[in-house]
Amino acid sequence: MKYPADAGQFCFVDGAELVETPDPRIGQTIAGRYVIEEGIGEGGMASVYRAKHKLVDRPCAIKIMNPALARDKVVRERFRREAKSAQALAHPNIIEIFDQGDTEDGTAYIVMELLRGRSLADIIGKGALALARAIPLMIQMSRGIARAHDLGVIHRDLKPENIFVVERDDGSDLVKLLDFGIARSRTDSRLTNAGELFGTPQYLAPERITSGDAGPNVDLYALGVIFFEMVTGKLPFDAPDVTSFLVKHIKDPPKSPKSLVPTLPDALETLILSLLAKDPKARPVDAHRVESDLAALARKLTIPLPIEVEADPLSSRPPAKTLPNVAVHQWAKRVYVFEQMLSKAFGAGQPQDLKKLLSQLKDMVERVTNLRAQHIAEQRALEEIDRRGREGRQRFGFAVDALGVDASKAKDEVRRAQAEAEKSKESVDAARERYTNAQRELVTWEGRAGFK
Repeated sequence: MKYPADAGQFCFVDGAELVETPDPRIGQTIAGRYVIEEGIGEGGMASVYRAKHKLVDRPCAIKIMNPALARDKVVRERFRREAKSAQALAHPNIIEIFDQGDTEDGTAYIVMELLRGRSLADIIGKGALALARAIPLMIQMSRGIARAHDLGVIHRDLKPENIFVVERDDGSDLVKLLDFGIARSRTDSRLTNAGELFGTPQYLAPERITSGDAGPNVDLYALGVIFFEMVTGKLPFDAPDVTSFLVKHIKDPPKSPKSLVPTLPDALETLILSLLAKDPKARPVDAHRVESDLAALARKLTIPLPIEVEADPLSSRPPAKTLPNVAVHQWAKRVYVFEQMLSKAFGAGQPQDLKKLLSQLKDMVERVTNLRAQHIAEQRALEEIDRRGREGRQRFGFAVDALGVDASKAKDEVRRAQAEAEKSKESVDAARERYTNAQRELVTWEGRAGFK
């Protein structure tokens, strides 16, 4: 994803670059509801446009698949999965999906919230981040990934280009995770064929490379690479090509973050290196645990925590507006003036054709007035349904978060219990061996005593 030097570019995805050439879709209406206003970005898989919802006059972004790929069932499925995965997650740190479908020419599209900000890649490109900014960003990333994992969705392509940073009204950062195009549900193994390897080499977990495993731990590993990059400005591995990157992920230990930034807190280095562990079982139990460790570190360093999920709006979209002003009342005034003009000009002998036209005009103004009233009532009903739906999704999300935190604590307890059991097993095995040796020696001495 590339952005111009001047700030504030609208987002998007798929390595999108700014659209500089005229696009025939500008001005088109999609699904009878969304009017395309301008191009935002384009890539190999899709183009993204700024648009506006006609009914509620609300800005949004529309991602439209490249028509040349529309016949490819696998690509269409990945495109559909991106909408389905993100739409189901409903979290303040995951981009909100409003709608999806096919255009009249059969091209798939996704409607999502319109973001203004910069990618994390663009921010890191200017150098390592201060902890006061980096840790709140890390916490929000962990929250978003925790929600995805709680609902069985694994991103599989976490990288700074897929993490967008929006500035809130109070100047603080809001993280949005993007591009769930190759995300996989743990209950859906489709599109994961043997020998296929999707993702970005710099952020691939060792088990993705060696066995194709795409469990939640692969996202935790990617978080470790991203965290390393955020606080040091460098990747944990240097390599000249893709193959070398893959080999280093499998075999080489990562650099020590403190070797690059000596002032880095020990606790943060420990967390990053645990996320980068070759063995998935050696990484934190889940993203909730990562968030918990980061929050504890933030409190220790007196860094303000990001706003709690319960208090965070689901999306950054502005509230829906009422229907655009339509000058119905002005036409009513005009009809009245025309009627007065006819009366003064012709008195009682008004021409029949003009009287008929005036009567038709009155009927039309009345119909428009009634239709506008119906539209306003329908819009308010839709807004109420939307409000209740959003509140329901948020309540469900809070419950998922609470259960996820409890499950995370339980996983920690299980891991500690397993560690204790391993220690006990070692002690028992050692005692058994000592007993066996003692028994063997006892038999030996008993035999010698018998001969005597």
